[in-house]
Amino acid sequence: STSSTSARPCVASPHWSDLFARTRCGLWTARAVATLLVTVTLAQPARAAEAQGPGVQVLVQAQLLEAGETYPERLPQEGAAWQALRLPDNWAGTRPGYAGYLWYRLRFDGPPAGQDTAVYLPGFSVNAQLWVNGVGLGAVGRMREPVSRHMFSPRLAAVPAALLRPGPQANELLVLVVGYRLLRCGLGEVYLGPSDTLQQAHDWRRFWQVTGVQASIVVSLMLGVYVLMLWWRERSNGVFGWFGLAAIVWGLRNLNLVVTDPPWHAALSNLGWSRWFACGEVLFIASFTMFTWRYTAQLDPRAPPSRLAGVAVSGYAACGVLAMLAMPADASSWRFLLPLSAWGLGMTLWSQARLSQAAWHVRRVEPVAIAAAGFLYLLLLAHDTALIADTRQQGLYHLRPYAVLPLFLAIGWLLTRRYLDALDAAQRLSASLHGEVQAQRQALERNFERLRLAEREQAQSQERTRLMRDLHDGLGLHLLSALQQARSASADPRLLTSTLQDCLDDLR
Repeated sequence: STSSTSARPCVASPHWSDLFARTRCGLWTARAVATLLVTVTLAQPARAAEAQGPGVQVLVQAQLLEAGETYPERLPQEGAAWQALRLPDNWAGTRPGYAGYLWYRLRFDGPPAGQDTAVYLPGFSVNAQLWVNGVGLGAVGRMREPVSRHMFSPRLAAVPAALLRPGPQANELLVLVVGYRLLRCGLGEVYLGPSDTLQQAHDWRRFWQVTGVQASIVVSLMLGVYVLMLWWRERSNGVFGWFGLAAIVWGLRNLNLVVTDPPWHAALSNLGWSRWFACGEVLFIASFTMFTWRYTAQLDPRAPPSRLAGVAVSGYAACGVLAMLAMPADASSWRFLLPLSAWGLGMTLWSQARLSQAAWHVRRVEPVAIAAAGFLYLLLLAHDTALIADTRQQGLYHLRPYAVLPLFLAIGWLLTRRYLDALDAAQRLSASLHGEVQAQRQALERNFERLRLAEREQAQSQERTRLMRDLHDGLGLHLLSALQQARSASADPRLLTSTLQDCLDDLR
């Protein structure tokens, strides 16, 4: 870019066109997100019955009696001041700030003779205990502190036929619910009917609210560990590290939805447990924003650097964790949650806009898939946000635990492919270097052989020179002496013979 700018000074038009494209992409992203939020928030469809079929009774007319903050050792006495209400009952809307135990009394018709009857509670929080005609059917875990957490687990209890009375409204169901502030407690519609019909509804809800969430937790944790292992091999690439951290934090955060009896529950209250997992929400948003920043910077060099992103993320993580741990457990907590939620939503929308902008510029399959998965995440986020904001309903399906699975799988596939491509390139480079090394080795061997031949020829030349010098200095001198003796008139034949013999010996 620097060289092209220096060579072509008139580059204002491409700059403004690129800025226009980024602005148009950002506006399109904001409009799509706003449409999703408005559609999901304002267009909530009517809730269908959880279970339908012959003999299924939907119990919505109930009576309420507050039992205080201490577990009641006895059933309600005659003459208690019951209050009529219609289920579902969401404490956030009907009695904000209440914490403790509540009795619900419901009347139902006697089932046909010979029918296997069960009572089904699809939505209650945080735990419930049942009685039919004064006989207990048991509780889901502990009802005393530390109370078991069944905020998303349905409850199906068989009702013995001997307990039931024939006739309309001849039977009484008592439900004792225990809850805490800020945890969206209450009781949803109650179903009573054939066991097989209610069992299907129970299994369906349990699959989506418990089993599926458990599977998503395992996928998130395994993917996070896998990507962190890749990052450990290439620690200079922060994209792997931030994404692995985000996946692990998300998996740990969702444990709040499925763990009913934590191993350290006795040392940590339900509210304290929820605070820590709210901190996980903050850390997930922060780590995923850092991943988006690093990833888009590598993917699209034309994207603005946004150097303030690191400062904003660090400030959000620090303020969010402190706010979650220090906020009061009463109605004034919205003062802490509202600005923090707005901050986190702004960072989430910034991440989606950044991913969409990179996908628009690069236009490859992987970035487009990640941006599309991000929009799906925003859709399910809007769904659960509208669900939490609705203080009338209780026991609705939470879909956000599945929101990041397509996003994580798309990113995991991208990072794996990038790592495999880098590994393949390294292997090709290694093979090329190996071939070059072999060629250099062979060239060195040829050069060494030529050097040995040259050294041998030099040694032979030196030896020839030495022999010639010896012949010159030795044999030549003797021959000269013999020649002088032969020319002499008084030459002694014996002396000449001796001289020639010496010449023969030198020659030999």
